[in-house]
Amino acid sequence: MLAAAARSHEYRIRIQWARLDREEVAMRRGIGEGLQLGRTLLVLFGIWLTISPWMFGDAVFDHAVQITITGVLLVLTAGASVLFGSATALPLWFALVLGWWTMAAPIMFGLSGRSFSANNDIVVGLLVLLAAAVAIASQARMRIFAGRAEPHGAAGQTSLW
Repeated sequence: MLAAAARSHEYRIRIQWARLDREEVAMRRGIGEGLQLGRTLLVLFGIWLTISPWMFGDAVFDHAVQITITGVLLVLTAGASVLFGSATALPLWFALVLGWWTMAAPIMFGLSGRSFSANNDIVVGLLVLLAAAVAIASQARMRIFAGRAEPHGAAGQTSLW
């Protein structure tokens, strides 16, 4: 009776482990830390872009509104990345484009120079590019290495993992 209960418990654990999606398995293996870090940084940078033009006074009102909208889109993009999970990297690529836009907008509209807002946008844009690139690379790595080390067709062969 006790042995049957132990087998039943072991069977339930195997079923639960089999139901885990690829992202959870990768996170348990420690592969997806860069993805989590990138998403977190994207949210923080988006919040910073949303409030910084109004806290420190932007020289041009239109630019302040544009950067605020970019910050909100960045937060929404990071949230969409969490919702979509490992199914697609499209939200992270959109965050990468937003980073390019944030960095290039002051230069394109002639706002670059010795102003806090232009320097803030260029620096934060570069940091958004870096965070999005780390998240994209980590998600790609997670999708590659999240599978089982020994596929069914290679049963009995030596594994390098």
